[in-house]
Formats: sequence, structure tokens, C-alpha cells
Amino acid sequence: MADIPRLNGAIRALEQGKPAFVTFSPAEINAAQAIAAAPYDAVVFEMEHSPYDVRTLRDCMQYMLDRRQIVQSGTLAAAVAPMVRIPPNGGEMNQWVAKQVLDIGVYGVIWPHVSTVEEARNAVAACRYPRPPNARYFEPAGQRAAIRRRNVLELIEAGGNIYYLAKFAGIFGLSVQDVGAQQTGMPVEAFKQMLLDRGK
Repeated sequence: MADIPRLNGAIRALEQGKPAFVTFSPAEINAAQAIAAAPYDAVVFEMEHSPYDVRTLRDCMQYMLDRRQIVQSGTLAAAVAPMVRIPPNGGEMNQWVAKQVLDIGVYGVIWPHVSTVEEARNAVAACRYPRPPNARYFEPAGQRAAIRRRNVLELIEAGGNIYYLAKFAGIFGLSVQDVGAQQTGMPVEAFKQMLLDRGK
């Protein structure tokens, strides 16, 4: 399988040795629409010093989608990568806010005031899947390797749930069935039937 292109334009620019152009913005729909058409690599929605409203953040991200850009680029990746600076600072050892914004679909989370190694580990743990082997809720054996190899069938065999399969397929802008069928060489309908037969 070919390498998956980097979805976050700021990280892509940095990996290529180029400057990354990122702006901060309040989580407001009008601002999101204007920034979506601007030549930035990413936008950081400021929610540390303004009200934390996850629904407004979701709406901002919806208004950043441009159907023409999606069709022309052939990817669902936003032209301007949405990121967010969350309200809790590193010392609070908070994780749920990062999980919420990542589930909505932001491409990056900025944690304010991370001052210690322990706070940095907490921030990273909140934003990463799969969990380390010594984590309290470690994934079933084999899922980590399947995710690293981007192998949908291995993930199914390892007991991967449909939520992670859907997120995994979303990287490609496809459905779980599309990705699985591509990896197995099976027709999509046959792959769907295999999933039903295995109760996944």
C-alpha cells in the first residue's frame, strides 16, 4: 500500500523543510469560512481564553469544508488543517477535552502551559491511539501492529472495533468496506458479507 499523505498541512510543510504558516482564530463560523479560503497551512482555534463550546468548534470545521477543493484535490483533507488550543493547561492532567476535540476531527491539539515530563506524557497519552502496553486500558493484542501497518484485515482479526475501523478508513476518505476490499482484492460486497459472517 502506498504511503498515506500527511493530512496536516503544517506538519507536511515542516517535514519538507519549509516554513509552516499557521494562524490563531476564535472558534467562530465567519472566521472559519474566511480562513478556509486563505493560504494558511493550518489554523488554531483558540479555546483556552474563550468559551469552550465543542458544538461551535464542530460547526467551524464543517464550514471549512469546500466541496470544490475536495473534488479537485481528491481527498477529504482540509486545505487549512484545523487545530485547537484547549482550555485545560498541562498541570491539570486533564485528558477528556483532548479526546472530545480529536473525536470531532481536529488535526492537532495545543496544550497550554506544559511544564514537566509527566504533564507532557499525559498530553501525548490523551492524543494518541493505541495506548502503551502498560496503559490501564490496553487494546487487544495485535491491534497496535495492525494500525502501524495500516492493515484493516489484521485489525479485524485482532478484535478492532468498528469505531476505530471507521476512523482508520476515514484517513483514506473511504468506508471500512472500501479499504478492506482494496487490501484483500475482494469485491466490496464480498468483503461486506465477510464482515457480517464474522459478526464485526
